[in-house]
Amino acid sequence: MVNEGVHRAIADRRSRGNVHGLAALLGFVLLIVPGIYLIARWSMVDAAVVAENRGFSDAMRRSWDATADNVLPIALAVVVISLPMIVEFALMFAIGASGDEKAISGLGLSVAVNLLLYASQISIWYFGVGLYQLLLAGPAEAQLGEVFA
Repeated sequence: MVNEGVHRAIADRRSRGNVHGLAALLGFVLLIVPGIYLIARWSMVDAAVVAENRGFSDAMRRSWDATADNVLPIALAVVVISLPMIVEFALMFAIGASGDEKAISGLGLSVAVNLLLYASQISIWYFGVGLYQLLLAGPAEAQLGEVFA
């Protein structure tokens, strides 16, 4: 009788683990992967808006067209550049899960988290400017140094 209960508990735990794993995988595939894809395709929008004085939707279209042949390398670069932000979110989750009120509200942690977050955002913006310079040819490219100086 005890053996039967133990086997059932193990089977239940294994089933819950499988369902949890599949749900996490599904969330990753449906949310994270498309998000990275869209970031890669629209990585030059800000640069196109500023350098070419385009409207936002026109700049999105221009970035989408220009990145069509280079989506995978751009997406991988975006992931690498975003690593500080990913580490920051993981640290915040781990500290929040620990329940340590002092660690969560500490000034040092807040400064570190914000530095990592803004470093990633600034790096991604500069990456978009570099991509713009590499992939989009035209009269605005000659003035790029003046526009983004």
